[in-house]
Amino acid sequence: MTHMPARYALVDTELGGQRIIRGEPLNLGLAAANTDPRIHTNDPEREIGNRSHLGFSAGPHQCPARTPARLIARFAVEQALHGLPRITLGVPADAVTSSPSSWMRHLESLPVTFAPASNTAPDSSVR
Repeated sequence: MTHMPARYALVDTELGGQRIIRGEPLNLGLAAANTDPRIHTNDPEREIGNRSHLGFSAGPHQCPARTPARLIARFAVEQALHGLPRITLGVPADAVTSSPSSWMRHLESLPVTFAPASNTAPDSSVR
């Protein structure tokens, strides 16, 4: 979710130099979360344990499988790209659109074209 449902200010206050009046709705926007270049190294090996992204929560309610989940996702994407080495976007990049929602950010579709890898026989060394 890129935005959390609104909360309402209980008292007049100031936040980040902005005046907030009692009763005004406040939305927490997470779209920019996890993008601070001072924290991220673009080195996937060093990013495994980075807790700056709270998608898996933190503290006593943290997901116990966040590290395996990240590894599984990374491996799955790498294997898909390896198995489809000639995958290309099937439409111009500016034709790919996101769902018009305040709460979720996801693509409506992602059309691609690809040719299967030339060697589609299973690797006999993997059991």
